[in-house]
Amino acid sequence: MSLLQQSLYAEEMLCSISSELYHIPETQDLKGNNEMHSHLVPASYHRVTSVGSARRLVSGEQQNTIIVTMATCS
Repeated sequence: MSLLQQSLYAEEMLCSISSELYHIPETQDLKGNNEMHSHLVPASYHRVTSVGSARRLVSGEQQNTIIVTMATCS
C-alpha cells in the first residue's frame, strides 16, 4: 500500500507539472507534451484503480475480483 501511495504521489506531481506546461507561454506548444499527456490519462486511471483496490483490501474486503483488478491495473 505504501509503495502504491508513493507511486500515486509521483504521478500526481508529474500530471501537475506536465499540465502546467500548457499554461506557461514559453512551453505551451512544447514538442512531445501532447503525446506525454495522452499517455498519462490512461495511466492515471489505472493507478487510481489499483490504489483504490488496495485500500479496499486493506480495509478488509476479500473478493478475489478486487485482487485481479488491482493486479491488472498495476
